Amino acid sequence: MRVAVIANQGDGDEGYVGERLMDLGADLSRFVREEPRSLTDLEHRTDLLVLLGSDWSVYDDRFQESIVAERDLIVRAQAADIPVLGICFGGQQISNALGLEVSPTAIPEIGWKMVSSRDESQISSGPWFQYHFDRWTDARGVVSLASSPSGPQAYWYGRSLALQFHPEVTRETIERWCDEGRDALDRVGADYDQIMDDSRRYLAAARERCFALVDRFLMHSRDVEYPRVFAVDR
Repeated sequence: MRVAVIANQGDGDEGYVGERLMDLGADLSRFVREEPRSLTDLEHRTDLLVLLGSDWSVYDDRFQESIVAERDLIVRAQAADIPVLGICFGGQQISNALGLEVSPTAIPEIGWKMVSSRDESQISSGPWFQYHFDRWTDARGVVSLASSPSGPQAYWYGRSLALQFHPEVTRETIERWCDEGRDALDRVGADYDQIMDDSRRYLAAARERCFALVDRFLMHSRDVEYPRVFAVDR
């Protein structure tokens, strides 16, 4: 299984998601958003896409060349029956490809937050790690499977699974993000020491839930029939 991981330069740790995929025999290749030409025809060179998070917003004019290249890749992947797992910004990019509204959330989240699932067979409830300032709005037939006070947290569309939370994060990733983002923590009223304490408490179970999520994603994208195109009006 050829897996293409797309991330920003210097922030490409696929963590527990990558660990589980490699356990299952996947061969991971990594691509950076800052090199949009590298995404050309990528749907013909991979069996699965993993889109990681970013400190960008899909509506930021400064990064539109890269954002549009990734968005168009998602549309092509869907038409080619390539499964797509989008995490945080990656989930917002799937929403962008669908023509859903992506906008700042009134309740930004950093740290371990409760996510409530409408279908535990697909998305597990429980504390998941969050680090986001934007959200998508359900529309065009999308009904999210999970939510938090900040907004929608997960949905399927075709072979694409959009997630707002971060199932992939390891302790190292959390520490790096929080060390580098002290101003962001202060801005949302998140406590660094509390996040570290929560990480010690929750990470082992979150790793197992991440593995189960990856397994369900692969089974679901293999066994169920889906629409093959995004019905997007531009």
